Amino acid sequence: MTRKIVDKNIAYTGRVFELQNLEIQLENNEIIKRDILKMGFSGAVAVLAVTKENKVILVKQYRAGADKYLIEVPAGLIDEGETPEEAAIRELEEEGGYKAKKLKKLTEFYTTPGFTNEIIYVFEAFDLEKTEQNLDHDEYIDVIEYPIEKVDELDLKDVKTLVTLNFLKNKLKK
Repeated sequence: MTRKIVDKNIAYTGRVFELQNLEIQLENNEIIKRDILKMGFSGAVAVLAVTKENKVILVKQYRAGADKYLIEVPAGLIDEGETPEEAAIRELEEEGGYKAKKLKKLTEFYTTPGFTNEIIYVFEAFDLEKTEQNLDHDEYIDVIEYPIEKVDELDLKDVKTLVTLNFLKNKLKK
């Protein structure tokens, strides 16, 4: 026997997620309760983009959940009907002001699988062309072109950025 959800109550539905109260039957038939944030989108993307001048494209923006300005790689939600690749190209241009002609998928991961189904697809962008930011009406984002040799000096707190830049560090070691 495997674990299975035996009861689900939707406690809250918002713009981005719903809060589900679950009852899960364990292998020994015991029932446990878990609260889950079920995301109402197809995931998110994060983009590793390095310019010809060997600068990493980063963005600085306010994050309400942390109540801080954070330095991150360009990232965002996958829109309905959009592939992760299309979202990565769109988000890099919207937030970072660069268009990628080619992408390579690096990985995908669950952000916090103990209580949410949120998944992030990480891409490396190639053949960058400088364009302009195209921000949403509620976005205020500063672009930072940071030298790759100094990335370790940044005080980064965002896990998707740490995961993404780890691929850059490993690539530079080779």
